[in-house]
Amino acid sequence: MTERKNYFKEIIIGLFITVVGGITVNRCQKYIDAQEKMEQDDSSVVEPNSSNNEPPIISNPLEATINKPNSGTNAEPQASTTSNIPSQRVNPQEVVEVKPPTPSSKSFNSKIAKSGNLTFQIVGCKQDGQYVTCHCHVKSEDMDVDLSIMGQKLTRIIDGRTSKEYYPSSIKIGGKTGDGAYGGTKKTIVEGYPVDIFIDFEGVNDEIGKIAKLEMTINQAHTGTGSNKVEFRDIPVGTQKSNEVVEEKVKKELPKLIPVKMAKSGELTFNLKECTQTGQFINCLCTVESEEMDVDLSIMGQKLTRILDGASGKEFYPGSIKIGGKTGGGAYSGTKKTIVGGYPADIIIEFEKVNVPVSIASKLQMTINRAHTGTGSNNVEFRNIPVNNK
Repeated sequence: MTERKNYFKEIIIGLFITVVGGITVNRCQKYIDAQEKMEQDDSSVVEPNSSNNEPPIISNPLEATINKPNSGTNAEPQASTTSNIPSQRVNPQEVVEVKPPTPSSKSFNSKIAKSGNLTFQIVGCKQDGQYVTCHCHVKSEDMDVDLSIMGQKLTRIIDGRTSKEYYPSSIKIGGKTGDGAYGGTKKTIVEGYPVDIFIDFEGVNDEIGKIAKLEMTINQAHTGTGSNKVEFRDIPVGTQKSNEVVEEKVKKELPKLIPVKMAKSGELTFNLKECTQTGQFINCLCTVESEEMDVDLSIMGQKLTRILDGASGKEFYPGSIKIGGKTGGGAYSGTKKTIVGGYPADIIIEFEKVNVPVSIASKLQMTINRAHTGTGSNNVEFRNIPVNNK
């Protein structure tokens, strides 16, 4: 009896193995066939979903093959062996969209511009009604430069929002104003001393938030550089109050330079004694001496003799010129006097209409002529002169 039970037990186990093994083999064969089919395809099959607006689904060929139910009324759907393979939904826009490049981090908002011997620094721009005023500093490091800023359409600003251009009505360099609509302004930039530039642009009908470009056409006389352009970009335009804050950050600092109080011209030696300001007048006293021969000295008036304020850059001209007690009209031809060899003579020059307090004169320049010497006219200069105030 025991042997008979064992015999039926072995038959039952064998049938179970046969049935289960057949099913397993069948599924494995289908899996292998699906893998071979997927390897033959170059790309996945995209099945559009026309029933709604959802993005198409990329189906896995393996899933399509194994999950398909067998034909026949009594066929049971096969359990998927790929339930752990997720469907991939792709947004068509992501497939075709080309992302724009990341904007450049480069900024044109530089406050410094160089041209030849000159360095320009933008302070700020402000708008008042139909006028926009731009303020900057200019400085020469190693020599005096006669700077011209040209008017008409050679100097301009371009509105960053509308791209409209506006042109200057006035150009002021170191207190000297020229007509921006015509020739512009010319001014001597003394070595080492920063000078203010103010340019007024007129006819501005729109509110400007930012200036795309400020362009100045300049000329540096006797430097051989010719005319060229100085540019600033991306300049915010604010109110008077905001620009005062900006200006405070870039406040000019006067150089601490050694005074130059002696100058020579041919056989003549000049020594500056002092300069004193009283109200709107500055009186400068110096001596002149010829060591070997008599010289007929002329000191020319008008704008050929001048003194320059170190802080504002403003120029002032003589009302009178006195040489050895002889007075001439400083506003006209000047003064002429014989300098006897070996005997020093005093020179007193009175500069008038000085409308600012002057603590240091960047330059005192006298244009002189020595008759019968064949040298013609030339300049005698003193620099970095302290000015006493009474």
